[in-house]
Amino acid sequence: MKIVYRVLLLLVILDLMTLSPLFAQSAKVINLYEEGLRLFELPEPTEETDSVAIRIFQELLRIPSVEVPREIQFDSQQKLGILFLIEGKPERAIRSLLVAKNFFELGGLTDTLVFKPLLYLGDSYFMLNKGDSSIFFLKQAERILEQKQSIDDKGRLYNSLGVTYYEMGNYVQAITYFSKAKSLVWKDTSLPPPNGNALFAIESFQSNEASAYANLREFKKAISLYLDLLEFTSKPDAIYSKLASLYVERNLPDSAAFYMEQIQSDTERELLVNRNLVADIYIAQGKYAQAESMLRKLISEKGAIEKENFDNTYQLGISYKLLTKVYLEKGAYAPALEAIQQAIVRFSEGFSSLDYRVNPDPSSNNWGMLALFECLLIKADVFLKAANSGYSDDFFNLGFDTFRAAFSMVYYMGNFYDNEEARLFLGEKTQAAYRDAIVASMKRYSATGDKGFAWQAFNWTEESKSSALELALNEQLTRTESGVSHFQRQEERDLKMMLSKANRQIIENEDPEHIRYLENEIRDIRLALSRIYSTYQRPTTTVDTTWVKDRLDHTYISGVTNQSNTALLSFFWEGNVLYRFIITNDGIQATEIREANKLNSELDSLQELLLSSSGKSRSKLDQVSREVFRILFSDVESLLGSKAAWVVFPDGKLTNQPIEMLINSRGKYLVENHVISYQFSAKFLASSPLIKSDLLQNAVGFAPFNKIGNSVGKEDFSVLPFAEVELEGVNGQKYLHNQATKQQFLAVVEDASIIHLATHAKAELEDPDRAFIAFFPEEDDFRLFYDELYSLDLQEARLVFLSACDTHSGNILSSEGLISLSRAFAYAGCPNIVGSIWKAEDKVVAYLSHRFYKNLEDGFSMAKALQLAKVELLQDPTMAQYNHPYFWSSLVFIGGLSPEVNSIPTWKWILIFLLSLSIFVCIWLYLRKLRSNKMYVK
Repeated sequence: MKIVYRVLLLLVILDLMTLSPLFAQSAKVINLYEEGLRLFELPEPTEETDSVAIRIFQELLRIPSVEVPREIQFDSQQKLGILFLIEGKPERAIRSLLVAKNFFELGGLTDTLVFKPLLYLGDSYFMLNKGDSSIFFLKQAERILEQKQSIDDKGRLYNSLGVTYYEMGNYVQAITYFSKAKSLVWKDTSLPPPNGNALFAIESFQSNEASAYANLREFKKAISLYLDLLEFTSKPDAIYSKLASLYVERNLPDSAAFYMEQIQSDTERELLVNRNLVADIYIAQGKYAQAESMLRKLISEKGAIEKENFDNTYQLGISYKLLTKVYLEKGAYAPALEAIQQAIVRFSEGFSSLDYRVNPDPSSNNWGMLALFECLLIKADVFLKAANSGYSDDFFNLGFDTFRAAFSMVYYMGNFYDNEEARLFLGEKTQAAYRDAIVASMKRYSATGDKGFAWQAFNWTEESKSSALELALNEQLTRTESGVSHFQRQEERDLKMMLSKANRQIIENEDPEHIRYLENEIRDIRLALSRIYSTYQRPTTTVDTTWVKDRLDHTYISGVTNQSNTALLSFFWEGNVLYRFIITNDGIQATEIREANKLNSELDSLQELLLSSSGKSRSKLDQVSREVFRILFSDVESLLGSKAAWVVFPDGKLTNQPIEMLINSRGKYLVENHVISYQFSAKFLASSPLIKSDLLQNAVGFAPFNKIGNSVGKEDFSVLPFAEVELEGVNGQKYLHNQATKQQFLAVVEDASIIHLATHAKAELEDPDRAFIAFFPEEDDFRLFYDELYSLDLQEARLVFLSACDTHSGNILSSEGLISLSRAFAYAGCPNIVGSIWKAEDKVVAYLSHRFYKNLEDGFSMAKALQLAKVELLQDPTMAQYNHPYFWSSLVFIGGLSPEVNSIPTWKWILIFLLSLSIFVCIWLYLRKLRSNKMYVK
């Protein structure tokens, strides 16, 4: 473990707890306890004095409990736990600390006394590689933290939480805790840092903080922190080593070598971490022979190395990982597999198999999870390259099994990420690995024709999408299961609103002093949110650690297409290659679009023509629309043409392209014959229940600009005269003009089943957090920003209708897809959304909205209701001037399946049955009459 010894060093610096006056007791108890305390409090304890102290406390606890005050029993168990932890015996430490905790739970002791047992229980579980349990107890300690007056106690707890989150790969949260710990001992960073133990603590906190920034690939911030450390650190060689590591990560080996040359101490140069760095620099410089020689020498010393400390075991794993890269370069696949398995063993607590066919259980690892993830990806790569070079085809399957283990582990790890920034980082970190796995699966499918590989490619395609959104929805489920009170939920929402406001103020502020103040405020808000999140987490004993091999329910997905006239369409861009997956009742088709480069160009043209036309010129637009359809669907037109409903899981540029406006070979818009809906990923695929009348009654609608427009600063919010007409279909409460405020929206939105916003909105491609929805500007705070939407709880909502401009537009991340206002509503818990991709025409939206709600009342699903509304517009002669797709195709439905879409609707089956029955009866009567006539003739 890379930084576990920093924890142990901090644990040794213990503050003594002052107990209340003891009651009358035997001389033996007093003498034993005082001698144990004396040894425990020695300023320079040794292994021998700690061992004697352990024996004394154990002897004390063997005395009948009626003769020993509960305070002394509690303190003796606590100190035994601490001593066992310092000795490196976390299992025994846990037993003693749990007993101490139980004394508290029986009553009679103050709340503050249980702080240390909880803190050291967290550290003990950390030593056992049990991150979920570690956080569980550390968070309990954090909840009583404000009652503690000791800065050392607070600093130690914040550092422990920072270390725990760091080793679990949640670097964003780690930075928050390291920064807070540092601020306790270095309150004013404009002044030189204090000396003594405080300086040692500051160096440790800031170095850890910089390492976390480096792992987030925020190199500029990491370098700045390291260079600041060089100004006052007592150990500059350690900082030079960190800077060298950072430049290796940036693939700048010459800069890394420069900093390695600054290290003065021979002892520091011989540290395993630095010898690994030199080997890594050699590899980056293409000096593979020198790297191999150095790494072989290191590994030959592994017996002595691993006896020294845990950190060296981790570093030896790095040595094996680097040696694997050398073997891969040489095409030596067998030794590469052996080396990477050695690395995996050293990164996996409790896993010891050197059989490279075996992978560790992803849920059993907490520390160094990203390092283990990277090793599993290297191992999968070795398997696939070996198979392609002539090894057994079994190596393909072994490679895919290794990919599954890696993705399962990172999914498990992601459930410990409790903020959007960290989740997006994790998604981007894993995206390249998903691309490699998808490409490999498609190549095997192309080579073998085995549909299993097509399903696997589809599975990984959809797993790779919207991972942060998936984790957020998992968190909502946990929150619901935790029975969170309304007060807690309101507190969380208020904190998130404060966080959003502080983040925007930093962007808008230029005063360095005020920016520092805001950064500290943001840090404290994140800490408060983290404490709230910990109350939502289930206890460690109930955490599900099942190895999730595939997160898509293929049985359900197949059932969707088998039982209804529905086609599922998934897309995935890999560079200039586009993969297309189509799932129908005929099974799965996986295809590489041959004209992907041309499609890229045509999609750009389509968007430009569409938005620049303003609903006027159509000839060129229609031509490009036909061409995009041809590239995407001409080879499957007969298959898809027979499907009444399409559910699209887009990717890349297709995310901003309404499929329903494409023109097929018969010259028809797709919307005329197909119900087309969209979803962020197949992971969220579900049926949308039909809207019942009671849900329609429990709707809210907001139209702040229906009477007059407003100009606020540089922003012009023009009047939307048809906004009130747009809300006619909303049968619930409507808020118009100055009633449609942000505060009113926040007051009613979480109880509404349908939410309709007929207003202005703004998308921000570069900074999605600054995207907003506008309400009546009665005061400065009238914009509801993207990140504020995260704070809402919209699990009661069945539909959000966003007719405001650009609500389904924004920046596109490779792992997450479209970062838009519509996604923010999904993040808040609403499963069905109508959003706009570009500026919507007020009158057209009013028309579509009115018919949409009428169709809902008639019993149609949301997707079908919107499609019918668009068809009605195209067929309405009074709306002929709005037939251009610029007007009607901007509104799209993101959500569930259309339950009423079947090959033949139910009412038609009934009609067919009745007609058939009528025909049968008529024929039967006719034949009976004919027989009667023949008998009569005779």
